[in-house]
Amino acid sequence: MPDEQAPPPPVNEIVNLLNRFAPAALDELRQEYPAHQELLRIGLIAGRKKEEDPVLRVRATVAIKGLGEAVKICQRELPRIQAKLEVSRKWILYGHIFAIVGGASIFGTISQTSIIGSYVAATITLLGSLASTYGQYLSEAVLGRSGNITDNYRVLVEALAQARQTLNTLQELAKAGIASKYVVELIKNANVLALKIMTMTGA
Repeated sequence: MPDEQAPPPPVNEIVNLLNRFAPAALDELRQEYPAHQELLRIGLIAGRKKEEDPVLRVRATVAIKGLGEAVKICQRELPRIQAKLEVSRKWILYGHIFAIVGGASIFGTISQTSIIGSYVAATITLLGSLASTYGQYLSEAVLGRSGNITDNYRVLVEALAQARQTLNTLQELAKAGIASKYVVELIKNANVLALKIMTMTGA
């Protein structure tokens, strides 16, 4: 049995995620649990106060619904991010190539003897700088937030793995009708994951 003195686990971020990405699923929960509309209200930090929580199963159900949607979000976003990552890497590579070509000794020699040659060398160097800058821009801005795309991709992959594991465990415990401190911790973890995934996807 969960500790009766501890506040119940929050589900507010899970509710926010469902409201944003799966409002129909949230409506189903509200219809299934009409006595718990307050728990399913948007923006409520449910679980912060010490209160009697005889419906841990409801919170677990909300978490399961939210985690299921979180997995779908990650599966949808990861291929898009991976494609942008490949484009970003290509532009950065092009920038390095242009920089190498523009700085080659032959262009240095030509630019000293020919005005056109100096323009060509400067143009190639400029193109290299622009390509690298654009590649870096893609790397930082692909998710609509600051940060490195490689790091964002890694964090989202980790979040997907955690969401799947938490979802599977919660589903098994729910089927077995087990209510314990472990269930409470899993629901808390699901709420944190919901916020992380919404943040990483720029939602």
